[in-house]
Amino acid sequence: MDKKIGIWVGAILTLLVLIVGWSVAKGPSQQSEGQTSLSSVLANASPKPVDKVEADHVKGNPEAAVTLVEYGDFQCPFCSHFAPIVKNISEREGLSVEVVYRHFPLTTIHRNALAAARASEAADVQGKFWEMHDILFERQAEWSNSTASRLREQFIDYARELELDTLQFEADFDSESVLRKVAVDIATGNSLSVNSTPTFYLNGEQMVYSDLDDFTSQVFEAAAR
Repeated sequence: MDKKIGIWVGAILTLLVLIVGWSVAKGPSQQSEGQTSLSSVLANASPKPVDKVEADHVKGNPEAAVTLVEYGDFQCPFCSHFAPIVKNISEREGLSVEVVYRHFPLTTIHRNALAAARASEAADVQGKFWEMHDILFERQAEWSNSTASRLREQFIDYARELELDTLQFEADFDSESVLRKVAVDIATGNSLSVNSTPTFYLNGEQMVYSDLDDFTSQVFEAAAR
């Protein structure tokens, strides 16, 4: 009897080892696939020039003599502080400035930044990039620390609020084409050695400023020339 019990115990332990081993082997491979999806797309992304191109998200005076390019991260607190200032610049009547937004999610410190960038691009497919851009910055505190499942629901709620087709929004959010658009901006930022957000380029030159007032003054001065 003791011998039979020993055989059964040994068999059960062997089975448990096999199950645990299979789970451990499977787990990292799935995680690695998710983590490398952006890097694999980045490897084939062709950077844009620092000047505005047709594929960019542009807002403001189409005849502007001044172009302000921002590399931003929707989860970055500093970017959210600048957002209303940049919006005012783009909408100020008579100001000869156009604003370009490019994605540069700092994924190592902002876990939801890439997802937010994808949400804005999914909204862009239906013509609502800037509307989603504004919501993401205005409600940054709502979604910044959300879990992945909760985050998705919040973004769908925003899409519904913007009267988007939510089924299409979800499909586009998950699509490689949307990820590729984000990756091209990241590759462009990398080629320019962007390492923080927000980073601004005024007519192709990286801006250096002391505070929000100094930033605004530089833009207005350039537009007045």
